[in-house]
Amino acid sequence: MRVYRLYRSRRRSVAFQGEGAQVSGGRWNLPGTPLVYTSATLSLCFLELLVHFDPKQLALAELGLEYCFADITDGAPLLETRLTDLPRNWNSIPWSNSTQELGTRWMQSLKYLAVLVPSVVIASERNILLNPAHPEFSRIKIGLPAPFRVDPRLFQNRASLTATQAD
Repeated sequence: MRVYRLYRSRRRSVAFQGEGAQVSGGRWNLPGTPLVYTSATLSLCFLELLVHFDPKQLALAELGLEYCFADITDGAPLLETRLTDLPRNWNSIPWSNSTQELGTRWMQSLKYLAVLVPSVVIASERNILLNPAHPEFSRIKIGLPAPFRVDPRLFQNRASLTATQAD
């Protein structure tokens, strides 16, 4: 299975260590638990980043973004969650303590190298939580980093778009 990670190029050396999530926590982990947040597609990685920024103030060039893919070997211990497996408020904004506790238990159990969870941004798509403490983590094949560029038209003012133009 191939997964993608988007990060600031200055963080390249630690992009797959889970230290940012360990320090700050996130939707699926409490502070103190390392976790590498990845997505099934590069475009979902970008959307997951965008929801944390005001597009009017977002200067992507200043962020110095790059991405990398990683391949998880066949047969690696994975957990694919279903919505019925998750707390009722799994997609609340801000995130709930229940999802942080659940993800932390997954990581601390060391049962799964990766856990597939729905994205809050697009629930039909998947984010993949990688456990850097898992014994098989070193078997993940991490690709070469590449610069991440976005078409600037994405951030142009769309207020003048008419219904006719959209059709």
